[in-house]
Amino acid sequence: MINARIDSIHCTQDFTLAVFNTEVNHWQFRVIYSTGAVYGERNIYYTKLAAERAGRKWIQQLI
Repeated sequence: MINARIDSIHCTQDFTLAVFNTEVNHWQFRVIYSTGAVYGERNIYYTKLAAERAGRKWIQQLI
């Protein structure tokens, strides 16, 4: 199991975007639906901003 630290959480009415840093200093995101389901990619981003942008894009595709 990889240790991770949540850096930021962004909430909308139907989704929550969590951006986190892994133990090897890579960034990822997960989208939490209002139902409690968690989705995301296992892509690695080298900056927090890149992970956040990818997560926001993911949410835009769902709307």
